[in-house]
Amino acid sequence: MSALLDVFRHEFRRIFTVMPAFSVIVLGAAFYALFYPQPYLNEALRNVPIAVVDRDGTQSSRDFARRVDATPDVAITEELPDLASAEREVYARKVDGILVIPQHFERELLHGRPSPVAIIAGKLLAYLALEAVILPAYLVVLPYLYGLPRLGGIIPILIFAVPFVLSVAGLGFVVAGIFRRAVRVQLILAAAGLPLFMVAGFSWPSEAIPPIIRIVSYLVPSTSAIDGFVKLSQLGAPLPAVNPELLTLSALAIFYNLIALLQTVWGAKSLDPVENTLPAS
Repeated sequence: MSALLDVFRHEFRRIFTVMPAFSVIVLGAAFYALFYPQPYLNEALRNVPIAVVDRDGTQSSRDFARRVDATPDVAITEELPDLASAEREVYARKVDGILVIPQHFERELLHGRPSPVAIIAGKLLAYLALEAVILPAYLVVLPYLYGLPRLGGIIPILIFAVPFVLSVAGLGFVVAGIFRRAVRVQLILAAAGLPLFMVAGFSWPSEAIPPIIRIVSYLVPSTSAIDGFVKLSQLGAPLPAVNPELLTLSALAIFYNLIALLQTVWGAKSLDPVENTLPAS
C-alpha cells in the first residue's frame, strides 16, 4: 500500500511539473471550460475470466493472486506457466485477460520497491483523483453556471466516468510506453485529435462513416464516451441505457492497462540480468 501511495504522489506531482502533461490535462481543461462550456453529451463487469502467469512462484505471489481472485471484478480460471500459453487462451476466447506476476515479485516487495502492478495502479489513482474534480466541473457545475439543460443524474454520470478515465489513462500509458518522450506523445496525440473527433460520430452522422472506420473508432475511448455522456447528461437516460458504451469502456480500460502492465514488466525484465527460465508449454 505504501508503494502504491508513493507512485500516486509521484505521478500526481508530475502532472503539474511536466509541461506537456500539465498543458493538456490542466490548462487544456481550463481553456475548454472557459471558451466552450457546452459539455458533450446498471451493469458492471463481474467475474471476468483471466489467466494468471506466476513467474515468481513464491508465497507472496500466490497470496497476491488469491486476493485478485477474491475481488468481484475478475476470476482467475487458469494458472499457466508462461505468457505464450496465456496468450493462446486469450486468442481462443477462453479468458479475457492475463495477470502476469513478474519474477522477483517477493524480493522487490521485501526491498520496498513497487511492483509493476503498483506502477500502474498508483498512476491510475493520480488521474482518477484529478478527474474527480475536472469531470464534475464539466458535466455538473458548468451546465449550472451557464444555464444549460442537464436532465441526467449526477451518480450515473460519475459511475460512467470511471471506466472512461481508466481507459483514457491506460491508452496514454501504452502510447507513452511506445514513444517514450513526452514531446513526441504530445505531438502525435495533437495530430490525431481531430481525426479521432471526426470518426467519433459527433460532427456528422455515424451512418455516413465507413463501417470499417466506425469499428476501429471504438478502440478509442472518446467514441463510446461521447455517446454515453450525451445520453446520460443531456437526454436524462438511466445508467442501464448506456450499457453498451459502459461495457466497451470497461473492456478498453482492462485491455489498455493490461498492455501497459506488460510493457512495464518487459521494460523491467530488459534491465534485469537474471533471465526467466520458465519451461515452454
